[in-house]
Amino acid sequence: MNNALVNTIPHSGTHLVTTILNSFGYNQSIIRNRFYSVKPYFRRSQLAGINWRSAKDLSNITSLNQKKTILVSVASPRLARPKVIESLFSKIAEREYIIGHIPYSDESNELIDRYITKTITIIRDPRDMALSMINHVKTRPQHHAHKYFFGQLTTDSERLEAILFGYENTFGHMSSVASMYNSMLQWQKQPHNLTIRFEDLVGLKGGGETKNQISCIKSLCTHLELSENFDDASILNIAKNSFGTSGTFRKGKIGGWSDVFTFEDKQLFRSAISDLLVELGYETSNAWS
Repeated sequence: MNNALVNTIPHSGTHLVTTILNSFGYNQSIIRNRFYSVKPYFRRSQLAGINWRSAKDLSNITSLNQKKTILVSVASPRLARPKVIESLFSKIAEREYIIGHIPYSDESNELIDRYITKTITIIRDPRDMALSMINHVKTRPQHHAHKYFFGQLTTDSERLEAILFGYENTFGHMSSVASMYNSMLQWQKQPHNLTIRFEDLVGLKGGGETKNQISCIKSLCTHLELSENFDDASILNIAKNSFGTSGTFRKGKIGGWSDVFTFEDKQLFRSAISDLLVELGYETSNAWS
């Protein structure tokens, strides 16, 4: 079996990774006939994914013979029963993948070891991630954060602060940026995992460098044990033709936060996550501006 889980922090480049996997001959698995406790209540056919909606799977609510022990959703973690996640993982066939936002836990890792061959995690500069999250939620009224972000908060600075520190109130809950990243960085310790950076994979069209993009695609190829199938010319062709055709991509460029953040926004992020930014390699010291 050679299948994959693309397991990411939200708004960090999931679509970049899946574009590469599609070029490698993988397909996103299709999940059929799922019932949920929130709209849409029934999905006859959907692309396979695990996120906060997985906790709203009807079997996660109605079944009482198994405890909820698997965390789903990185930004807004909630618990799911192992059999709900197992029912998804078990359907991922040869050369198929499922996407997800699954924080690390021993329980989820055990299920991955049982059903999934390889996992891929992509991370992004947390400042760009936070900005992308605001833009995403703004256009999706059904998103769990929409009512709070755009019904209660009035400025993007307030929304950035809510993402940075997290919140828990009558509108829902969200983890802090530091908690999101720390919960995902633990995956890179697992032998089935490859952790890459958005900034390396995005290439020239997103403000990156071609050499980093090619190196990153080669790393993905090696991780999936496909090196014999793709020579240097094939990798270069994938790099040239995979990105830049969608509106989502055009907005997803490196360092966009620096054009948008106010002085106060920068101060807030610097005080809260400078150590994380240095750890991830996005800054060399706490003195960035």
